[in-house]
Order: sequence, then structure tokens, then C-alpha cells
Amino acid sequence: MAGYIGKSQGVTLLNVESNTVETADIQDGAVTAAKLDQTYLTPTGDGSQLTGIEALPDAIDVDASAPADSLNIDSSGNLLVGKTTSAGGSAVIGVDLRPNGTFNLSRDGANLAYFNRQTSDGDIVQFRKDGTTVGSIGVDVDGTNLIVSNGVVGLRFVEGSNQIRPANGDTGGNRDNAINLGYAASRFKDLYLSGGVYVGGTGSANYLDDYEEGTWTPGVSVGTASTTNGNYTKIGNTVHVWGYITGFSNTTNNEPQNVTGLPFTPAGNRASGSAMWDYVNGDNRYGTVYVTSSPSYLKFYDASRDNGFDDIRCIDMDGSGTSVHFTATYYTNS
Repeated sequence: MAGYIGKSQGVTLLNVESNTVETADIQDGAVTAAKLDQTYLTPTGDGSQLTGIEALPDAIDVDASAPADSLNIDSSGNLLVGKTTSAGGSAVIGVDLRPNGTFNLSRDGANLAYFNRQTSDGDIVQFRKDGTTVGSIGVDVDGTNLIVSNGVVGLRFVEGSNQIRPANGDTGGNRDNAINLGYAASRFKDLYLSGGVYVGGTGSANYLDDYEEGTWTPGVSVGTASTTNGNYTKIGNTVHVWGYITGFSNTTNNEPQNVTGLPFTPAGNRASGSAMWDYVNGDNRYGTVYVTSSPSYLKFYDASRDNGFDDIRCIDMDGSGTSVHFTATYYTNS
């Protein structure tokens, strides 16, 4: 038995054939729209013949004023709504439901589908492989937020708090301290944050809000220097600096020679480091570094003198060949 349903410019509306013999043919104009949805033909027990016309419940309504070819079944068994061909798939506006299970939807400038679960919370859409659920999209335990999950591993999108939380898809609630992001052999690459991260805990002491690496140009407090370069790393409120200076212009003044231009202002006088000098008082010297906040200086001290720590002064330098390598660690409020 074969058949088609359609409306096309005053020709056949309904044609039913059995064994290639036409058994029913309703022509446009012969039946009104009000009566067309009230009858149907019933087959015999084995389906080989159609017998009789019976009353049809109000479950199907065919409106004669509907656009031509609103509903079609083509020769390949594709069900077409709002289109006349399955060619082009989802590129052509309309609905295309195919016997192989493909479902193509296309609409111009608007939503393609609405899924509305009423009364209870839970899955709205399930995705399955060979009958086994591999994922779902649903609503959380509050009934207001989206959850995307595979079993107990999920993400909960909480609009009111501007948060994406790890979630349990089975319960619709949060899942704390259980879901990893990536793993050793499959890592994410870069992470871009405008704020900080809590590492190892949720208290203020666990909050890391800054990491920075860069270069800085050390200056000197007396005179000039021909060559200066430096690097720094800032982790939270802790700053590590490295530097090199040579070619001091002033080697006669009795004032202490300090380093200026620190990349971040020190928070108090509570930092130290070390320095290695070349050509100071006719010798190579190792000393300590002390960081002050007001003024913002890195100060050098010679620990080899008998009277304890003493400033390295301009007059201690043996000409322009004097150089120093230094490092220091200090705190900052920046």
C-alpha cells in the first residue's frame, strides 16, 4: 500500500493505493476542510485491502488553508515539514526527519527548539550510546539553574551568583573537592584570570592574587653607572629582585652607595639579600643587602669589617671597574 498527503493547486489531496489499484482519491474542491479531518479508511486484518470509512477522532486536523506542501513524505521515506526536498539537510529552512534517524532543523533568525520540563527538577535532555546514558542537560536542585553532566561529574551554572560550580548531575547539587580539571596526560594550556586563586584552602592566607615576571633598571643614589640591568619575580606580596651594576661614576664621595628604582615599593624595613662585589678596597667582597621603604633603597653592607656591618661607600670603590651582583627579597603592598 502506498500513499501521499498534500495540497497542490487544485489536484489530489489524498490518494491511497493497494497493489497498484487506486482505492481512494479525494480531489481538491470535492471535500471541504471541515470534513477532511473527520474520516479515515480502515484496512482488513492482513492490511491487504482498505474497507469502509469510519469516524476519525479529533486528534488530526488538516486545514485546507495551510500552505502548499506543508507536510510531505518523499520517495526515500523522509518526512518533510515546511520544505519539499531533503536535499541540503539543515541548510534549508524547515524540518527533515529521515528513516536513518537523522533529524535536521533549520530556522531563520530564531530559536530552533524549546525543551520545557515541568513540576520536578532533573534531566531535560539525555544523551545515550547504545542505550546507556553518557550525559545530560537539566535543571539543578534549586530548579532555576542549568546543569551539564555525565553522572556525578558536572557543571552547575548559577546565574544569581555569577558562578560555575562543580556539580553532581545525579542530585542536581554542588560537589565539593572531588572533580579535577584536566589530568597529567591531558592538560589545559593557559588560564586567564582577572582576580586570584585560593590554593590549598579557602582562607585569606590561601589567596594568591598576583604573579608577575619582568625586568627593571637599577639606579644608584650617588652619581651614575654605565651598565645596569635587573630582573624580578613578584608572587603575591613578595618580590624577588636580581641585579648587576658596573661603571660607577663617583668613587671619591664618602656617602653610602645605594640602589634605587626598585620595581615595587617596599612595605617597611624588613627584607634582606646578598651581594658580591668586584674591586672594593682592593679586594673582592661579599656583603649583605638591606631594603628600606623610606626612601625606597636597596642598601649594601660589608660584613667583613672588624666593626661589624658598615655601608659600602663610593670611596670604597676602586675606580670605574668596580661591579656588583646582588639579589634581595622584600614585601610590598603594591
